[in-house]
Amino acid sequence: MPVGGSQYACANALQSPLPGALILDGAPLGSSYEGGFTGTSYIPTSPWSIPGFSALLNGNTPSAGAEEVYTFSGLGSSGGGARTCIQSIQFGLTTSATAANRLPAIELIASGVVIGVYSATTAQTASTTQTYVLEPGTVEQVTTGSTIFHLMPFNNGQPFCINSGFTSFTINSLTAGLQSGDQYTGFHLFAQIQQDNN
Repeated sequence: MPVGGSQYACANALQSPLPGALILDGAPLGSSYEGGFTGTSYIPTSPWSIPGFSALLNGNTPSAGAEEVYTFSGLGSSGGGARTCIQSIQFGLTTSATAANRLPAIELIASGVVIGVYSATTAQTASTTQTYVLEPGTVEQVTTGSTIFHLMPFNNGQPFCINSGFTSFTINSLTAGLQSGDQYTGFHLFAQIQQDNN
């Protein structure tokens, strides 16, 4: 038995309703060890070694002529939260018959400060529908055909990670030439979620 531990403290901790939370927390588990163990062998486990999981985060559909706004919840809390790494952003824009060129952009705002803007350089014209996909490592291109994809580079080839160190984090669309009849749809973020002990 390690110094500072007892068989009763270990057994009681492991029989609690959430023993996994105690083990993953890195707090003492009835002994002087700083992490969990299997049998009598100590296994040091960093929260960063626990594989993350993929998630699809869905935005709302704004009213016609309005910009999309996606706000991350649960930020600014002390002692943890999820580390969310955005791997791609996708949204659709259907333009009205009003003649104008639209240049959609995505704006990242952390704790009230604009920290990034990623903009299309090829305009979308009237009476068209395009699906925009922002991905790390891509180059801007617009496909042709009945379904038009507008691929845009994002964050210089790297996923963009958000954690509880921000008091707030918002992703907005910001569209030059947006008309009152234009409609954003299907705003989605594909992300990797990982335990964060910040």
